[in-house]
Amino acid sequence: MLRLAYISMNITKEDIDKELGNLRNLVSKFHGDFCDFELCNGYILQATRNYFDSRKFSDGIVIFTKKLYGDNFVVVTSAGTNRAENIYTVAKELFENSSKHVVIKNVGKELESKLLKLGCRHYRVDERWDDKSKYDDNTFSEQVLDAKRLHELVGPDFKSLREEQTRFNREYQIEVKKWEGCDPKVVEGVLKKWIDNMHLRNDWNKDELRASHEMFCDSRGDLIHFGVYDSKNGNLIGFLVFSEISPKCLGYNVLVNDFEYKNLYRILMLEGARIADSLGYQYLNIQGSEDTSQYLSKRRLKAEIEIPKEHLIFDSTICS
Repeated sequence: MLRLAYISMNITKEDIDKELGNLRNLVSKFHGDFCDFELCNGYILQATRNYFDSRKFSDGIVIFTKKLYGDNFVVVTSAGTNRAENIYTVAKELFENSSKHVVIKNVGKELESKLLKLGCRHYRVDERWDDKSKYDDNTFSEQVLDAKRLHELVGPDFKSLREEQTRFNREYQIEVKKWEGCDPKVVEGVLKKWIDNMHLRNDWNKDELRASHEMFCDSRGDLIHFGVYDSKNGNLIGFLVFSEISPKCLGYNVLVNDFEYKNLYRILMLEGARIADSLGYQYLNIQGSEDTSQYLSKRRLKAEIEIPKEHLIFDSTICS
């Protein structure tokens, strides 16, 4: 019988950091050329903001959380050897302890095949992550950019992006500075303004928007922060946060921008590619998308790689 840590609710920040350190060591050892977004610490911190737990194996780890609504356990990532077997073992034990189906997120093609053979299943037709999206932010494939190509914007494929960048630079002058740390008080104004605008534009819940971003407003050694400034007046008009997926690929975790600066979002996507290239990463993963408009917007950046992901379920259908 597995002894899962969720039986004990007293998990500290130090415990979480230790487990994230274990995951980073496993990624370095076994997944050095991976570009999958669920392997970056920034994603894991965000995905487990309401509940964090993990299970260690010999040369392996599985990290899981609970859904905010419904209280179902959710496997968010894994690393190391025997990933499918480890995920299945944890999902089975979580189901047996909770009597509720377990969601396994971020399942790629190789893991999908193995997990289905072990006894997990696809979503049924009427199942969804929530009322807005079927597979949360992987309803549409993860987009992985070639950092150098997006930085340089050379060739006919990038003509429209070069023109957009030129138009923006004629109207605005911005400066992007790397921060050694992030002060929540410094970013509060631009974060609040962004939350208000996102709520008006998409009808997204303000409290949830804040909760999903506030962990990025503190300094951490595994997060890379940049501030975005208007060069004319020195005002902070955005901030960016990244974390490493692997030595080959950087994850783009946060892009907060002032909506009054037209097309600033796209310019900061390009800036992210420049940053990744300057830090020595070949690729930049800008995440999957929840809806068609997000996906089509990211597709304009001409991803070098697309990584489709889905969710699987472990439940009594398998156990009976």
